[in-house]
Amino acid sequence: MVSPELPPNSLLQSRPTPHLAGASAHLLVEQRRYEAVPILMRYALLAEGFGPSFWCRDALEHMKLPRASLLVLRYAARWDFPRTMEREFRIGRRERERVTSLLGKDVGANLSDWVAYYEKVIDDLPTPLPQPYKERTDRVIRCAADYRAAQSRLYHGRCVLTARWLREDGQGELALKRAKVLMGKSDLERLIVMSRDVEMMLWNYPIHVDRPYYKRAARELAVQEPNLDAPTTDDLRREIDKYVEAVRRATAEALKKIQQKEKQPASAPTAPRVP
Repeated sequence: MVSPELPPNSLLQSRPTPHLAGASAHLLVEQRRYEAVPILMRYALLAEGFGPSFWCRDALEHMKLPRASLLVLRYAARWDFPRTMEREFRIGRRERERVTSLLGKDVGANLSDWVAYYEKVIDDLPTPLPQPYKERTDRVIRCAADYRAAQSRLYHGRCVLTARWLREDGQGELALKRAKVLMGKSDLERLIVMSRDVEMMLWNYPIHVDRPYYKRAARELAVQEPNLDAPTTDDLRREIDKYVEAVRRATAEALKKIQQKEKQPASAPTAPRVP
């Protein structure tokens, strides 16, 4: 019977962190420690910044895992901001060659085409992963996709608040443009392009008139982040589920308040404030 997790006495299992996973990634891969693949996949998809996530990605790509194609696409997206927020993002030539090598076919430069092809063939492609580790890795990918989808929903909710306050102050509605594009993408596309550092960059590049409004919205619509360093995949699933539900409740409540306010009679215009 193959255990789907690392041994209980493993430091990476008992106290996982992005830097520990990144530092040990290539050693684990060289030793063909397939039981470590789910946790390396976790940090390749969820670690913020460019260090540990890249180390885990490189190690998994070195194993020739078809599922590592998601990581190559995510790498391309993180280096090509803000074009990733366009409705159709085209990956570069080098990343296209790498994904072709992992999935066995070139389907063009469009991210949406690669995501559709990945979903169509991934379960049928040969992989060195034993079945328990394959299933555990797929659960990690699903956790990561649900987390990024919830992040996108939270971002969209903040943008709705921002747009409301901008209208009240007679400003434009720059806030919702990228949020609507992001919400129109599939779960796997959001997994590839969305992260906390991307959200930060959205409001610092370029400097918009709506940035102070968005910061206010982020304070009002705040949700505690999940523990992404949970010891097991089951624990991670529970953390993500709690976060998804918290985001759902918070955004629903914020939208309800906006709708109630819009139903109220408009107040008389106030005199301009004297500087």
